[in-house]
Amino acid sequence: MDVYNTPQSSVSVAEENPKKRILLGKILAVMSLLMLVSALGLVTTLYTVISIFQDMSMFGEGDPKVMAGELSRSILQIVVYLLVSIIGVCCAVISMFVSSYRSRLLFKLWVFSSIVMILTIPLGTVVGFLFAIVIFVKRKEFRDNT
Repeated sequence: MDVYNTPQSSVSVAEENPKKRILLGKILAVMSLLMLVSALGLVTTLYTVISIFQDMSMFGEGDPKVMAGELSRSILQIVVYLLVSIIGVCCAVISMFVSSYRSRLLFKLWVFSSIVMILTIPLGTVVGFLFAIVIFVKRKEFRDNT
């Protein structure tokens, strides 16, 4: 029975730390895919607006109260989707700065997500631009690794 803990060498601790950072990076990268939820919010909002205008063209005049209710519901949906995607952006930024995990597919998904977030005006635009700047600064790291 070993009463005393044997000290680990500094080499074994240094080898464990990058493995843990890569694992943390992979977990945060998967969680960052929550950013793609903003695309769903944008699509549902566009669908709602298109359906409102189709109803107006089919039936002549639209009831302003009904149109305002549907628009407010679609805007509420996009705000909820945007809040979820901001959590994904935070995970992505932490993954980029804390971990050394880099994947080209992940980079492409992040670029797509930042473009979609830029299209979700007004709050998503600011977050999308900031995230696009971070991706642009870190792009060489994704090019070097496969």
